[in-house]
Amino acid sequence: MTKVGGEGAQGAFCSQTGLALEKMPKGPEFAKRYPEKFNAPVQIYSPYSYDAVHVLVGAMVRAGSTDPAKYLPEIRNTSLDGVSGRIEFDEKGDLRQGAVTVYQVVNGKHEVREIVGGSPIAKAAAAVQAGVDAAKQAGDSAAKALSTQP
Repeated sequence: MTKVGGEGAQGAFCSQTGLALEKMPKGPEFAKRYPEKFNAPVQIYSPYSYDAVHVLVGAMVRAGSTDPAKYLPEIRNTSLDGVSGRIEFDEKGDLRQGAVTVYQVVNGKHEVREIVGGSPIAKAAAAVQAGVDAAKQAGDSAAKALSTQP
């Protein structure tokens, strides 16, 4: 959005299913280890793909089979602390703690403004990060003000 919109994207809001990597419970560790292992940057859905493989393998292990007819029913029995957070499914097959992240474009970057849904841990992490970001911004403003004084 920022590449196409340029300056016109300033202040715009957008959303994405899931959490930003840095807001995921195991996101920072994943962000460090992924490039080391694959010699490539983390792509937006890499943590979800990683978690999905673990969900499928866990279902296969519980079913004792790689036959989809046998392991697919086991997916609903998943209870996993993945990179993206706690993974459990409801009776319809939807994530119990699915989230949507709302971003705003500020100075050409997407900043998290709100997390809708998701686990309490993810919301707490977002609140802490928002506090850190606000403190950094206040510190930067204070430093700039001091540097302009005679």
